[in-house]
Amino acid sequence: MEKRKPELGKWGCWRFFAKVPEIRKYLPSTAVLTESSLRRYLEKYGSVYVKPSAGWGGRGITKVWKRADGGYAFVVERGKAVHSDTMAQLYRKLHRRQRPGIVYIVQQGIQLAKIDGRAYDIRLMMMRVHGRWEYVGMLAKVAGKNSVITNVARGQGYVADIDTALRKSLGLSEKKRSALKKEMIALGHRTVKRFEDWKHYSQIGLDLAVDVNGRLWMIEENTGPAHSLFAKLKDQRMYRRIKEITGIWKRSKTKREAGKEKTKATGKAAGKSQMTEASKHGESARKGPSSSRKARR
Repeated sequence: MEKRKPELGKWGCWRFFAKVPEIRKYLPSTAVLTESSLRRYLEKYGSVYVKPSAGWGGRGITKVWKRADGGYAFVVERGKAVHSDTMAQLYRKLHRRQRPGIVYIVQQGIQLAKIDGRAYDIRLMMMRVHGRWEYVGMLAKVAGKNSVITNVARGQGYVADIDTALRKSLGLSEKKRSALKKEMIALGHRTVKRFEDWKHYSQIGLDLAVDVNGRLWMIEENTGPAHSLFAKLKDQRMYRRIKEITGIWKRSKTKREAGKEKTKATGKAAGKSQMTEASKHGESARKGPSSSRKARR
């Protein structure tokens, strides 16, 4: 049996997708976290995100920024800022909050578009149906109050219709919203096509973002995305399609398993039949000479 490939993680995913120019242009600059890379990124971007490479649901995500007085501050997920006067002090404080044995990355901070002062990103769902990838839907995940993450459960945020989010945050016309959504869907198809070079997946949830200038970014890829986010929308059409596709998966799985059981049962029956025939031949062989001797007597 072929050994199952491991998940790539955030750092592995970034390197994997960065090899494709049509995808790389959407990726924020990213590096493995060291004191040197943290200093370099803060000098260049002013604010960054520090994330565990292996993690999900916004766990451990930290926003770090450079203060106007030359010092530094950071917030882990949500809550109060922690301040440091020097880079060495900042790095020590961050390191104490990290899980041992886990690679962390530092990522370019993006000035995300906001709804009523709250940042949001976009979940775009791609699902495989009868071997072909299909765009299923998208929505906005709005961060909770004082949260640096957009995970709805952990950040105490909410979901919003994508058109409402783009209109409220950037004032985009219907024509511009339509063009941006088409760009997102095209990026979704490029991404799942690239994933085919690594591993077979049935669904991919992309976390995209739009900055204050209307530029599209790809933040993260999820190979086990939650469907329940779409159930929270007033318009249930996307959620119904997701449920339809998962229903197709279940029926296909049941059919495959039934086929395997039938093949297994047929194999057993054939084996039993062969054993019975062999037993009959053996019995005939044992009885044959004895009958002949009786006939001669």
